[in-house]
Amino acid sequence: MIVVTTAITWLLLALIFSGLQKTAAAATLAAVPIAAVALFKGVDSGGRRRIAVLTALVSAITTVIAYRILWSPEPDPPPPPPPSPRPIQTQEPTTTPEPTPVTEPSPPPKPPTTTSPTPPPPPPSGSWVTAWKGPFRLGHLSGIDVDTAPPSLATGPADNLDQGDLFYDDRDAFSPKLWQHAALAIPESNTRLGAKACDEALVTLRTQDAVDPQPGQYLCLGTASGRLARLEVTDVQQYDYVRFNVIVWEWRK
Repeated sequence: MIVVTTAITWLLLALIFSGLQKTAAAATLAAVPIAAVALFKGVDSGGRRRIAVLTALVSAITTVIAYRILWSPEPDPPPPPPPSPRPIQTQEPTTTPEPTPVTEPSPPPKPPTTTSPTPPPPPPSGSWVTAWKGPFRLGHLSGIDVDTAPPSLATGPADNLDQGDLFYDDRDAFSPKLWQHAALAIPESNTRLGAKACDEALVTLRTQDAVDPQPGQYLCLGTASGRLARLEVTDVQQYDYVRFNVIVWEWRK
């Protein structure tokens, strides 16, 4: 009997420590009566009383243990761990990519422009030709009209001396001098000029003053009608006359 009880007890402890508490309790409750019945067979009456007492004691202990195991409330399972907070996804601001500037190919460099000098205007077609040449005497208080060939004295209507191209008088109340009506120039260095040079001198060296005539003096004279004359003073008699060698040019196309 002691051996059977010890075996049942070790079986119970083995099942309990192995984690099968409920299985151990149920097996023990079933095994105790079976073991008692087996022991009762072949035992005398005195032994049966002891077996009955031990069986009752073992059954009580086993019942208490089985009750604690079978009907003890199972501990509540531990609460699940709180869910880990999901990381807050911060949406980065979307930046619109700037358009890539399209670089247009630079035009080829322009060749340097060379400004050619403005050509001078073509000379007018035509030339100066001699219209008349010879000596001429200009008296005191008289004028010369170079537009006639040969040149003529110009007194004008009512003795108006301003009708000529050049005059010899003392209108300034000092001494007789040569006065021009159209244009008069004295060449530089008293040079004997041709027609073209005389024409240029009338532009650059034109004088507005009266000229005191001197022998050997050259004068360029422009007429009211556009003729050109060169006068060479050959003789001067004050208050009487002035003598010239005259050449007259006219422009012909």
